[in-house]
Amino acid sequence: MFEVSCRITAMVVLVVYSTGVLFAADAPTDVLVEDSFESGTKEPDGWQRDGDVSSVRYVYDKSAGSEGSRSLGLQKAENRYFPIAGWSKSFTHNRAESTLALTAKVKAAKVTKAVIDVLYFDQAGKPLSHEWAVYIGQKEPKDPIVTHDWKSYRGTTQIPEGTKSIKIAFQIYGPGKVWFDELKASYLDSDGQVPTDVSANEGGRPASVSGTSEPPTPIELTVPSGGSTSYVLIKPDASAKPPADGFPLLIVLPGGDGSIEFHPFIREIHRQGLGGRFVVAQMIAPPQIVWPTQSSTHRVAATEASIEAIIADVRQRCGHDPNRVYALGWSSSGPAVYATVLQEKTPLAGAFIAMSVFKPDQLPPITNAKGRRIYLLHSPADKICPYSMAQDAKNRLTSSGAMVTLVDYDGGHGWQGSVFDNIRAGIDWLQASPK
Repeated sequence: MFEVSCRITAMVVLVVYSTGVLFAADAPTDVLVEDSFESGTKEPDGWQRDGDVSSVRYVYDKSAGSEGSRSLGLQKAENRYFPIAGWSKSFTHNRAESTLALTAKVKAAKVTKAVIDVLYFDQAGKPLSHEWAVYIGQKEPKDPIVTHDWKSYRGTTQIPEGTKSIKIAFQIYGPGKVWFDELKASYLDSDGQVPTDVSANEGGRPASVSGTSEPPTPIELTVPSGGSTSYVLIKPDASAKPPADGFPLLIVLPGGDGSIEFHPFIREIHRQGLGGRFVVAQMIAPPQIVWPTQSSTHRVAATEASIEAIIADVRQRCGHDPNRVYALGWSSSGPAVYATVLQEKTPLAGAFIAMSVFKPDQLPPITNAKGRRIYLLHSPADKICPYSMAQDAKNRLTSSGAMVTLVDYDGGHGWQGSVFDNIRAGIDWLQASPK
């Protein structure tokens, strides 16, 4: 898909993340089940109650759906976890893949603990293992209970050897009300591709971003100013027509530990967020010291210098439009993106910084921001990277002559809601002509 020659003028982007159907003839072969519970009378077709717990209300709601008109719900008032109640459905498994990816829409009202559990059984029906693909609620007693409107969740689970059947169960433990809709469970392909919906996870990291296949081997570079760096190159789709001046380049610096484990998510950014019409370079953070900058003490190459080296290497390999080079960073990588776009001479035409801190005393002079485009995405409910820092960044950078926009999203720290729509909107804003 990506074996396409890029033009020397290509743009480079660095990124610093219905009725149930089971193998129907017209269904994609990688889909185990896709169900929005629209068919059924007292219960949705094929789904059964587990536990039949008297203190839990099992709801087949025909007036509350994420996309359609129906959903599955569980409501519990009793303040104890056991017994567990839920809805479930079983499916035959006869595939070779070892990982199942699951997405669903969930609505919650004062939920303390609810999950989507995936259970695996052998030929005799003996349980092999189970994993919670999705967790809704408190992780610790001090955490707030969860209330939100329809929201996408995603997770992956490992399929144990010998599995012959798979059960998917919506379960409630503690008190609260929870609704489930738009379920889709798919086998990951050999490239580690995932379903289109990606939910958020705390820490700025998408839930279960790792794929099942071996990750690609990064390109290793020696940085002229000292040290080394590495990155993974994703070329434009073969079907993408090269612009007259070449494809843009996006450099992605993932948050969290910045590891190669973010690669499946980065591929989805390339496919869904960018439509396959960018060159993307996923930077790999060095071990131990994540995203070191020139102001930090380190023995590896500074991120600012690494970005310049990667841009030069990408241009030699497939080309890019030097006037359309952007960086995307979130959470832990945000400071390094700020540091790069605020250099006196920066290779970046713009920067997209999400859910990150802003510490101007650790950055190049803010006056360097004049004329530069910076897109900030932050949740007012972020408890890890305070929203006030994003507001301060917008005010200071704008005062220094930068073109800055701050866009809010709901849900707190992490990629939340329509992740790829949000990323696409930010990149489109960076590419727009100044008014």
